[in-house]
Amino acid sequence: MKTVKIILCAFFAFIFITGCSDDESRSEMILGQWKVVAFSMVMTGSTTPTDVFATFQACRKDDLNIFETGGVYKEDEGPTKCDPSDPQQTTGTWSFNSDETVLTLVSDGITTVINVTEMSKSKLVGTVTESTGVITATLNKI
Repeated sequence: MKTVKIILCAFFAFIFITGCSDDESRSEMILGQWKVVAFSMVMTGSTTPTDVFATFQACRKDDLNIFETGGVYKEDEGPTKCDPSDPQQTTGTWSFNSDETVLTLVSDGITTVINVTEMSKSKLVGTVTESTGVITATLNKI
């Protein structure tokens, strides 16, 4: 009987240890600074994506998206500002839906709803559907 108890204890200990995961939720993974590395759009009625990122000025390509605890979202102009009179940072909010597949950003009175199609600790890919087409953005964590 003692052997059975030991085996059962070992079995439940194994299930408990392997059943617990140290995987971070998307709400945890998103925390930090992110930079857009790709930005494309497929216009309504088309299937061909247009590389919009290639048309960005260098001062836009160094901008940062910062996600902080408590749902604080900041857009930072990065090292170079396109317009010197613009503030270095603007602050808004971020939140995920319950299954962390939709990210909502609110900044400067504008709400952006992003369908998260891929996310890891270092990469975020999301799409935004507009009346003119579908925008896809890829961000890398820095």
